[in-house]
Amino acid sequence: MNRPALTACLLTSLACCLHAAEPAPEPGAEPTSKTNARLRQALKKHPQADANKDGVLTRTEGLAYRKKVIAERAKSQGGRAKRKPSGIDTSLGGGEAPIPKRGKFRVFILSGQSNMVGQGQANELPEPLRKPHGRIRIWVDGKWQHLVPTRRFGPEVSFAQELARAWPEDCVGIIKVAIGGTGILAFVPDWKKEQADRTSDGHKGPIYKTIIGCFQAAKGAGEFELMGFVWKQGGKDMRNAGTAKEYLANFRKLIAGLRKDTGVADLPAFISTYRSKEELAKALQDPQIRALTLARSRSRPGLVDVLKAHTEAPDKIPHVVAVAHGKLPMRPDGIHFNTEGQLKHGKLLAEAVLKYEEGRAKAKAKP
Repeated sequence: MNRPALTACLLTSLACCLHAAEPAPEPGAEPTSKTNARLRQALKKHPQADANKDGVLTRTEGLAYRKKVIAERAKSQGGRAKRKPSGIDTSLGGGEAPIPKRGKFRVFILSGQSNMVGQGQANELPEPLRKPHGRIRIWVDGKWQHLVPTRRFGPEVSFAQELARAWPEDCVGIIKVAIGGTGILAFVPDWKKEQADRTSDGHKGPIYKTIIGCFQAAKGAGEFELMGFVWKQGGKDMRNAGTAKEYLANFRKLIAGLRKDTGVADLPAFISTYRSKEELAKALQDPQIRALTLARSRSRPGLVDVLKAHTEAPDKIPHVVAVAHGKLPMRPDGIHFNTEGQLKHGKLLAEAVLKYEEGRAKAKAKP
């Protein structure tokens, strides 16, 4: 048996012995292995729990030993879990590719958590989407490469395909930095470990720094036009009532930082969310949905606050668009979009970009 399994077995055994202990024979007397069959069993299985080595295990000693084992396990697992993830999926790169000299090179930054990372399966894609496209690139391993998923993918595949189809003279580039199960405080420009740790993300480091680092390195490889920022995130903050209430303020910080550090003062931002503002308001008036939301509030107390922040952001921050994707096809876990879901997800985001660009072009054309 490996060490993690052995530790888990030991903890289960101790829990059974300690928490099911028989009552003390006399009021106020602490159970010991002399008076309690469960503690005798615990002493036999875990003699090291007898702290003073007197051959008698008290309930206090047993609980102290269990606490020690839990702490050691947490420390051991923490050492493995605290490897800093890069946020860059190298499996999306299909080999170095030059930037086409013809037309514009239009680049988007994509970021967020697990449904931006994506659980779409590359082997389920139609064959054309598993081959290099002459006008689609992704920034991986410090260079522009063909976007060719070989393992998993998020919205970037159909997103880039739709835009390349809409802009037949231009090349579409993707800079994607996404880490599953990550709160918004791990992405903000003024990153602080103790703040990121409010959602247990301090060990992931300042993700914003990685985003800007990729942007700057890509700029150094050749000029392009940064067209927008696409954001799919919020699930982690739905589980934290405190960060959920601060969500809109932190998203504002993120967008302000991106606009400053990329030099694109009016950089459009596209938030992928579940419902439109009107749909959310209507849903919250529905008694059945309100009851379901209340039931979910035990595990996701910030659910409504995050969704409200998503839908209110366009009214509070210029050049922000909320893209309501509704219910998309899911994997069996009921959380992550499957292959079909991610292809629909990317297409919806691309349509939002094209609609925004059309509106901006019309506004510029007005006298």
